[in-house]
Amino acid sequence: MGGGAMSGFRDLTIRRKLTVFVVLACTLALLLTITGFGAYEAWSFRRNSARQLNTLSAVIGSNSAASLTFNDPKTAEETLSALRHEVDIDAACLYDKEGRAFATYRRRGAPEFDPPAKKPPGLYFGAGYIDSFEEVLLAKETVGVVWVRANTRRLWSRLAQYAGIAAVIALVSSLATLLLTARFQRLISGPIVQLAEKARHVSEHQDYSVRAEKRSEDELGVLVDTFNQMLGQIELRNAELEEARNELEDRVESRTAELARAVANLERSNQELERFAYVASHDLQEPLRKVKTFGDRIRDKYGEGLGERGQDYLARMQDAATRMQHLINGLLDYSRVTTKAQPFGEVDLNETVRGVLSDLEVTVARERAWVDADTLPSIEADGLQMRQLFQNLLGNALKYRKPECAPVINISSELIEGAGGSNARFRITIADNGIGFEPEYAERIFGVFQRLHGRGEYSGAGIGLSVCRKIVERHGGSLTAEGLPGEGSRFHIELPVKQPGRSASSD
Repeated sequence: MGGGAMSGFRDLTIRRKLTVFVVLACTLALLLTITGFGAYEAWSFRRNSARQLNTLSAVIGSNSAASLTFNDPKTAEETLSALRHEVDIDAACLYDKEGRAFATYRRRGAPEFDPPAKKPPGLYFGAGYIDSFEEVLLAKETVGVVWVRANTRRLWSRLAQYAGIAAVIALVSSLATLLLTARFQRLISGPIVQLAEKARHVSEHQDYSVRAEKRSEDELGVLVDTFNQMLGQIELRNAELEEARNELEDRVESRTAELARAVANLERSNQELERFAYVASHDLQEPLRKVKTFGDRIRDKYGEGLGERGQDYLARMQDAATRMQHLINGLLDYSRVTTKAQPFGEVDLNETVRGVLSDLEVTVARERAWVDADTLPSIEADGLQMRQLFQNLLGNALKYRKPECAPVINISSELIEGAGGSNARFRITIADNGIGFEPEYAERIFGVFQRLHGRGEYSGAGIGLSVCRKIVERHGGSLTAEGLPGEGSRFHIELPVKQPGRSASSD
């Protein structure tokens, strides 16, 4: 189908919708008006009919008072037969004081009836009829009751005529509205169709350079101007966004290249640093052993000849060599976290803790320490590094004890997320009653060579906790600490149960 035919089809559809809407609106308004007049006419007719029926009943009752008083049913029936001139009256009945039917009347052709039971005076409306009960008075004394039933056929006949007239008026009005709408709809539908075509073109082709033609200065003209202004603003905004996007892509590409170079340099520096630490540590081991060995020989063979000051110098030299050896071993441990990493496997942390406590058995007994451990999980991990992790943390808890009381260490475990799933994580807490530390040092203690006490107070090179954090981070977890002076420390280890996407030697 060609573009012109498609446009004509859309144009015709919109015009039909407008025409149907206008015709329906006008017809609905007209029908509501006619319905209102019809309802008023029905109510007025019913009210007038009831009023006339009430008057007629009163007249019949007045004329029948003597018949009831003198017990003359024949005269009463003649009085009721006068109702034959009233085409709306179907039946009537005259009741005596006791409520018995005294005289009746039925219009010829009317359905058979049984006089209803006497009711209090008033009007009673039923389906297709109106009943009137009226007292018959003589000298202000009730001598009977008259009942008259009128049909409502004339009302329904009038309403049918009214509906026919309304239908004709509605049809003529709809045709007139249709003719007028057909003549004036192009003034409204033309600009709307044009806007629809332009909007479709913009939506399909993302071409914001098109513009709609303005044909009038009325509200439709304002709508066309607003539509064109909107397209112009979008076109300008798109141009600015395109320029900004190109600039951003250039900047991102440049920054990405810089970041890649920085990462490569950092990886190279880390590798060189690890190699340096490893090689330097090994190269320094042999000279230190010689220093210690020859120092021991000098002390054994020539100690007495050195004098008190010479022996002090020799002891200081050997102490410095021992501290240097501890530092070298710490550096080796720190570098081995990545350079000597083992593949991940299933590790039962309960077995790991039991093995560590077995290694620390002598220290635990000497310090009369109490260690209470909950049931710990099994995880994917480097078994040797897990043993080193718990060895360092439990060793710290035993080392930094309070002199006046025996160490108490609690090891607890809790599932913190992903119960039963592959993303499950556990938090393992090691709490002690040792000397603790100031809260502001909670991060500093994990730095390399960071010590909170003098060398004379506690042994160590200040590398153990750094090694612990590096081990935990290699396993995709985290290690934090909290404490208060004199109230002990708490180390929180968070570790995943599984190690998805991790290679055997990844950091």
